[in-house]
Amino acid sequence: MITSAVFLVNKDCNQRCNFCLNSWKYKNHIKELSPKQKKRVIDELHNNGITSITLSGGEPLLDKSLFVLMDYASSKGMRIKLQTNGVMITKKMLNHLKKMDSVLVSLEGTKGVHNKITGTNNFEKAVGNIKLLKDNGINVSTNFTITNDNIKNIKSYLQLTKKLGVKANFTRLYQSGCGRSNYKELNPSLNDFEIFLKELSKSKQPIHLLGPVPVCMLRKVNFKHSFATCAAGKTEIAINPNGDILPCPSWPFAVGNILKNDFKEVITNLEKATERSGCIDCSDFSICGGGCLVSRLFNGNDLFAAVGKNKLGGRGGLGETSCRTLTPAHARKNSNYSDTVSDANIYKATNTI
Repeated sequence: MITSAVFLVNKDCNQRCNFCLNSWKYKNHIKELSPKQKKRVIDELHNNGITSITLSGGEPLLDKSLFVLMDYASSKGMRIKLQTNGVMITKKMLNHLKKMDSVLVSLEGTKGVHNKITGTNNFEKAVGNIKLLKDNGINVSTNFTITNDNIKNIKSYLQLTKKLGVKANFTRLYQSGCGRSNYKELNPSLNDFEIFLKELSKSKQPIHLLGPVPVCMLRKVNFKHSFATCAAGKTEIAINPNGDILPCPSWPFAVGNILKNDFKEVITNLEKATERSGCIDCSDFSICGGGCLVSRLFNGNDLFAAVGKNKLGGRGGLGETSCRTLTPAHARKNSNYSDTVSDANIYKATNTI
């Protein structure tokens, strides 16, 4: 049953992260809804049993109607979360942000690493605003997308989040938008990913894996923190800035439009289309649910098909030519792509229980 939604309220952003799943924000082919239409989206979600909404983007704080949408969703009794890079937060916004259930700020590493990944010099602003939120009693945590650019930065990063006194969330790299264009350069090897998870397990501070990692790998490294499983099309959906409905924010094409199609019909078809198969006999299936839906799409519909292959890989496969691509110095020295992180490869490497 769908109970939560990520509403990508706008497509504009003030950063250029090289893994960004929303590559359309650099283009003009998606027409954003008007503020009035965005309120209708919230109406549709609320009227169809959605109780929790995450406001994201783009960078949602660039949307002039954001606080109106926050207040509107709040008036309907919905739980509201904000996903932001934190750069534009000011003291004047605090009263609005105190209405949030939580604020998730993207922080991709310590200073040099974060600035390199985002293509900005915004680290100090982001950290300063995390402190501002924390000091004013707002539930704030960080999010770190795991790539080759920051995976070795983890010890210093955990020292930083400990000093800030916030929970550290971690998300896998998704084959979507710029993350797909730069996938071969950014996607960690299984060995590096396993070492990374072990390092997280050593930490006694609050840690959560937001992006779904197959349970077989978590079991192998004796992972000791909380983790999410893929909720796409099961308990969660995403809404693009033009109203298109997706199973999750990383999904590359629409399954309907919330203002043009019958919502219940779209969701019924979506739930059928996103049923997981191919690993239902696994002892971890009741927990894992079949792994990341996007990983299935790009590595074979069966979770374990196309092991070691990225069928739809390669730069610009979906035309993300506006993404900030990587220089040759970033390219992985090992040209063997069969040992990188996908659900299929993780299963192959770890399914010994």
